[in-house]
Order: sequence, then C-alpha cells, then structure tokens
Amino acid sequence: MGSVRAWQDAYPEAALPDLLSRTRNVGIAFSGGGARAMVAAAGQLAALHELGLLREVRYITGISGGSWATAAYSFAQLGQNGTASDDDELLGNITAPEDICNVSLNRVNPRSLRHLAMDFGPYGPYAPGPVGWEQRRGLSREGDLVTNHIWHWLFKPMGVPRHVSFTWSNATLADIRRRNPHLANTTFVLPTSPTRPFPILGIALIGPKRLVPFEQSAKASQMLLLEATPLYIGAAHATRNQTYAPRARRTAGPRTMQVGGLLEPFGFGGLAPPPAALSAGVTSGLLALPSLPPQPFALENATFASSNFPAEALATLEIPIRSWVATPLATGYWSPAAAAAPPRAEPFLLGDGGNVENIHLIGLLKRRVASIVLFMNCEGPLHSPAAWDPALAPPATAAINDYVPAFFGLPIEASDEVEQLEQDYGIDYTADQVFAAADFVPLAQRLQAAQMAGGGVVVTTTHVTVANARWGLPAGVVANVTWVYLSRAGAWEKQLRPEVARLVVPPPHRSPTPLDYGETVATGEYRDFPNYPTDSLDFSPGQANMLADLTGWTVKHNAAEFARVIGSAPS
Repeated sequence: MGSVRAWQDAYPEAALPDLLSRTRNVGIAFSGGGARAMVAAAGQLAALHELGLLREVRYITGISGGSWATAAYSFAQLGQNGTASDDDELLGNITAPEDICNVSLNRVNPRSLRHLAMDFGPYGPYAPGPVGWEQRRGLSREGDLVTNHIWHWLFKPMGVPRHVSFTWSNATLADIRRRNPHLANTTFVLPTSPTRPFPILGIALIGPKRLVPFEQSAKASQMLLLEATPLYIGAAHATRNQTYAPRARRTAGPRTMQVGGLLEPFGFGGLAPPPAALSAGVTSGLLALPSLPPQPFALENATFASSNFPAEALATLEIPIRSWVATPLATGYWSPAAAAAPPRAEPFLLGDGGNVENIHLIGLLKRRVASIVLFMNCEGPLHSPAAWDPALAPPATAAINDYVPAFFGLPIEASDEVEQLEQDYGIDYTADQVFAAADFVPLAQRLQAAQMAGGGVVVTTTHVTVANARWGLPAGVVANVTWVYLSRAGAWEKQLRPEVARLVVPPPHRSPTPLDYGETVATGEYRDFPNYPTDSLDFSPGQANMLADLTGWTVKHNAAEFARVIGSAPS
C-alpha cells in the first residue's frame, strides 16, 4: 500500500512559505541542446552565483541538455567524499577573456559541471559502450542500462544514490514517512540546499507503448509536457481525454485515456492505480495505491526521459523499439485527476521535453511568473541583418533557432533535409503559440541589434499572452521576458589574446560586410563555436572552458540588466 498526494489544477509549491518568502517571482529556464546546453548553463549559473542573484530566483527549469545542468545543480550533494565542496567548485570560475590562454583552457576541475561534458563515455550518456565497458563502470546488463548510464555519468559524481526517489525538504520527507511508515528506512534525495530555486524538468508524454508507431500527423495533438519536480510529476491545468492514434494498419485501434494531474514522485511510474482518483472540485488529496512502483522513478529516469531526443521519432517511424541507445523510456502512467471512471494505467513512452517545447517558457507563464529569463543555448546561430531581415523574410532555421518563432505562432522553414526530418517525425512546436505574432519582428530586430553591439544577446521585452487551450494558458497574462541567445560577442572577442582569437573568430573573409555574427569558425577544435552541434557529446577541456567562459562573461557583462530583471521583480 502507499499513501500518495495528488493535485489537479494547482501548483503545490505555491503553498511553500519558505520558498515564497525568500525569493522573488522570477524563473530562469535553460534550453535543450546536449552537452553544449549543459556547459553553457554551467557558465551562466556560475555568473549568476557570483553576482549573488541565484538566491533570489524562485524557479529553475531545464529541458534536455538543460535538464542535466538543472538537475545536477539542484541535487548535487556538496561536501561529500568525491563531490564538489561548494557552488564555486561545482560551477567553476569565469576566466576573463584577456586571461584565457592554453593553460586556463586545459584546466578543468574534475568535480565541476564542465567536466561532465568530457566524460560521457565512448557512446555518449545513452548508449552502452563496447563489450565489458558497463562491467568496468560497475553496471550490469540486467535492468535498465540506459538510466544506469545516466546515473553513473551525471549523478554518481554529484553524490546522488542510484534508484532512489526525490522530494523537496526534510518536512516533505517527514510527511511522506508519516503516511507511509514502511518507508521509514527508505533513502530519498533532497536538493543540496533549502535555498535552491524550485527545479522543474520537462518531459514529453508520448503515448501508450503498445500503440506505436503513431500517426505522424498526431504528434502535436498527442504529446503532453510533464513536469518533474521534487514535489510532483505530471501536468497541471492540462487534464483532458486524449485519443492516441496508431498507424492505420495496426490491429490495435485508437485508445482514449485521461491525462493530466500531479502525483508525488515516489508514487509516479507504477501500474497499480487507486480505486478512485481525486474528487471533482477538490484541489488536492491523498490517494491509496494498492502498491508503490517496484522501483522509484528516480532522477536518472527523469533526466534521461527529458533528454532522449530520438524518442518521438522512434514512436512515429516504423522502427522496432530496442532496449538500447535511443529507446523511449517506458513507465507506468495514469491520471490522478477527477474522472467518471476509475483510473487506468498502462506503460507509456516518455521522451525529450524538447520535442514539445525546447525551453520551458509556458509552464512559467502558467504559474504567473512575473520575470522570466530564457537562456537559449541553441545550435542554430542568430544571423545579423546583413544575412536576414526579419521584417522581409520569414524565420528559417538558417537564421534563428526553431522554437522562438513558435512562441509567436510562426512556422519556421527547415534549412536542410535533417532539420526537415526532425520537423516531420520528431519535434512539433505548432501548438506552442503564447504571444501575438506581431511581437516577433520587433523582438528579432532587438536581438540582432544586441548582437551587433557586441556585448552578448540579452534583450528584455514585455508580453501579454494569447489564449492557448492546448496548454491551459489563458489570454492576458503579462510577463517580462529576458531573452538570452547563445551567440558570439564582439566585445568579448576583442579582449582575447591574438592566439586565442584565432581559434574562435572566423577570418574576416568569411563574413559579409557588415559583419554577420552568425558566422562561426569552420574548422578545428572550436568549429561552430559557440553553437557546437547538439550531437557533439564529448568536449575537449578547451571547448568546455571556452564556452562556459563566454556564457558567464555575457551574464556578467550585462550584470545591471540581470540585477534589474531579477532583483526588482515582485516577491
């Protein structure tokens, strides 16, 4: 038996007096993008920490590679044997551009987040390596090798135990054990400090495993973004009856299931739902589960699901689901929200939150967060007006990343066959509009102007939402959004030593006149810097340090703006 808290149409952290009293109504969000996104986020976190601003932030969210940084920063057990002693060691120092040299580039603290980008293993964090590799790392081929690899690579260095559930505080843990005395000796992991922002990891709920492959045209209507947090896993203000459509020639027909609602993490992932869900009209309650999941849905499960970018394509294409590199994570799912019939459970496929929304803006808007900082650590460079005039040409992936225009309801043109395949079978942002289409061109022009000024692309704008029934977001929500776009920065480049500048600044002949900061170096160790390809997983020390130093410098160079948007936000 298990006594598990559930919620519907509410965000439980709003009832945490310590969180609300010590923070401002600010959320920071880290985009997807593999190792690039993780290392860039490490630099940005280091700078915010150095400026003393992180303690005022209420929410920290991450999707895909951004979830790696978010989870590691939130749950690193600092000061344990073999882990970073404090945040300075975990996040690393930001080297000023004039001080970057061969020595600084090749020096990486093995206890830092940056070092993780250099230790993925021979096949990245997802795939088993060569025969015998998993045994040498203390793993077994029995069980889920994928999540074991994620744990060994990401969480073991952070001091987080394997296969344990997570919760927010000693108070929430005591409440769980009071309701479930048989868990008195069960290990849970908590955030490293009670002063951390409230973490949210975005995961795509794809559909019932037995119905794959799904109809390609149903991606946007079927996928739901789940939020994994220390208090709950699920989707608030999103309860609905969802029909999942398999390919027409499958013998199994469409299946309609209720989705939505929130459940405590230690009760999520099982196939034994309670006899009845929450009652209509109540915000929360306790549900009596016949049994708890046989193995907890742990942090390694949540981060693997959040970053498994091929999952939706595999669930759409007619490719056999295999138990290795890109397998969508299957876990039991049922909705705790009120319904006419008892909850039904079955194995669902989970995948990369970036298939639905590659930076978690919408969840922060739904929470009425007043000031939102979006760290868009994307692969697609922003191109300057010399290459793209947003007032004359529609957005394309050759000019700007693919998820910013989607927030304004604008389609984006794929620039090559690979990106077209991603749009056809993987990502689908067509249901993500939250702002008026007319707001996009002025934003894009301001982003370009900031890029040309050379101090990093940091732009703050005020927006009013348009209604999005799919996400449960009403019209009229006002938010200040600070858009931070991963880009070259002319002022940073001018301060580099000549021998360092040659590594990361493209020759003048590669750029048109006037300069296009969307152009990147084409060869060498730092090819495509700072917008390294998402599938580049094993960084050299220099690649990791150079990227984190740039992103950290961008935050510090714009310290006054970050102090304004974070420090002046309402409590």
